[in-house]
This record gives sequence, structure tokens and C-alpha cells, in this order.
Amino acid sequence: MSARKSLGRFMNKLSPREEAFAKEEKLASNIDRNIAVLPEKKEEGRWVMVTFKLPPAQIEQLSAISTARRLKGKAPWRKQEILSQALATWLAQEKEE
Repeated sequence: MSARKSLGRFMNKLSPREEAFAKEEKLASNIDRNIAVLPEKKEEGRWVMVTFKLPPAQIEQLSAISTARRLKGKAPWRKQEILSQALATWLAQEKEE
């Protein structure tokens, strides 16, 4: 299956960066993808919905990174998980200061 068809299942329109990545055909095999999505220990097992605004450039970068990680079968690839991991890292750094 081509990267373009694979992405089409998840997204209606690709950004130019995602389109370029899809043309490279860098898909992980199903075996690799299944291994990558094995759940780790759930911290609290519960997510709380939060809404906030981000600059368009950051949204585009986040989408491109999320798509690339999903195609490679590299977790985390969901935007909320990527942002959660980045926020956790930042909070830990702030706590140390």
C-alpha cells in the first residue's frame, strides 16, 4: 500500500511537507507497527480534554511529525500524546529550576 493511500485513511488533505514525506514511501511493516503500539504502563489511565490555541506554523510541524511517526510505526504518534510528552518534559525542567 502506498504512503499516500495509507495517509488518506486518516486525513483528508495533506500539507506540502506531509505530501513530500508520503512520496518517499517510508512505511513501517505491519509487524513493526504492531510492536510499536504495544501499550506501556498507563500513568493515570485517564485523559482530560483541554482546548488551547497554537500558532499555525506549530500546528503544521506537529501534523508533519505526527504523520511521519505514524508511517514509521514509532509511538507516540497521536498529536495529544506528543504534546503531553513535550509538556511533561518542560514541566519537569521547570520543577528543577
